[in-house]
Amino acid sequence: MAHTPPTGALLTGEIAFVQYFLPPLQSGKYTISVAHRATGQGDRAFDETYNSRRTVYVRGNRFGIQPEEIKYFFPPNNSRGIFTNVLPHLVFAKKGLPWEWTVGGGAQNPKPDGNVATWLGLLVFHETDPPPVPQPMTLADLMPNKLPSGTIAYPNLTLLPGESTDDKITAIDVPIKLFNAIAPNVNDLTYLAHSRIVSPAKKATSPENKATDYSVIVANRLPQTGANTVHLVSLEGMASYLPEGKIPSGTQFIRLVSLRSWQFSVIPEKYSFEGLLENLNLSPSTLQRPYKTENPSAADKTVENALKMGYVALNEQTRQGDRTVSWYRGPFVPYAIPETVKTPISCADALVRYNPDTGMFDESYAAAWQLGQLLALQNQGFAVTLYNWKRSNQIQTVALAEQEILDRALSQTLPSNAGTAPEKVGAAMAM
Repeated sequence: MAHTPPTGALLTGEIAFVQYFLPPLQSGKYTISVAHRATGQGDRAFDETYNSRRTVYVRGNRFGIQPEEIKYFFPPNNSRGIFTNVLPHLVFAKKGLPWEWTVGGGAQNPKPDGNVATWLGLLVFHETDPPPVPQPMTLADLMPNKLPSGTIAYPNLTLLPGESTDDKITAIDVPIKLFNAIAPNVNDLTYLAHSRIVSPAKKATSPENKATDYSVIVANRLPQTGANTVHLVSLEGMASYLPEGKIPSGTQFIRLVSLRSWQFSVIPEKYSFEGLLENLNLSPSTLQRPYKTENPSAADKTVENALKMGYVALNEQTRQGDRTVSWYRGPFVPYAIPETVKTPISCADALVRYNPDTGMFDESYAAAWQLGQLLALQNQGFAVTLYNWKRSNQIQTVALAEQEILDRALSQTLPSNAGTAPEKVGAAMAM
């Protein structure tokens, strides 16, 4: 990582990782002084200096994060998946947000090694911890005289101009033993935040190829199987309370401002794609588990044969609203497939196959055609080229029709030529 932005324009599709972006002005109080000296000569000679001083306050996100400032969560909120090998992270739309405040208080200064600690932390709680319950509070509840016995919060917290003890916040009380086990220390915080400069690929609908800046906060704890809750917390000025710091004796809980939280579930590895495949292991190997039934009928044998060929029976709702069951298979089958489909194909329905012996449809080729069409139209360059070609042919057809009418009326014959598909469209349609 570099702590300074890369020079020059990024190439299409490139991502530049930046160690940190310090804000031009650190949050806090500033005094602006202006002196203007005016002089005159001759009969109007004078020399006077006019002074003016103004005090301004720079305020950053401190006790709340606006929803629009968060671009993405990962894992997604309320999702289920194999996330045991992924550190939860959060992407901000603002490149310098993780460094607007400091974990040690005071000015934000890079360390000798070039690292800067973020004031934000992602705490990952498992359902067995258990996760703390977010509580609506006010800034007054962070003050020492309002804290319950055995609870600590932000040391030396001072409200800035514009802030009030009545301001609403969301806070969590974390058992100090759990906090020491899962929270990052000050050195960890220098590695758990970075910025990214992303240069998006040029698209038909985007005339500009402007790079976009983001910042990323990464958790220091992997999720575990079951329900997990992640809290984005403020660690401003809490360097002394973080692990390896000095916690006051008798402390039972530490109160933190929760800026955002989300939940997700991690399913066991045995339900991953790899795990499911391993659970299908049979000796001797088969495409799928045998279709077992006592005293199989002719229909049972037909079903068993279809399953051995790689087909599965899926529910289908027809265009008329009827519900039925149809066969479908993917491209991976244990035998050679003869080429029976000839292009071009007018629509997906033209590829539906009907078996009069079983009374069932085979939707495999129809689904493949529809998927191919959607993938092609997702390519904006192809879709725009196809649209322009079809529109130009339509215009040319109308012009030729008008010309024929004029030819007949004027007894003239003019040559006509039909438009041909652009090479890009023709090649795609031939696939």
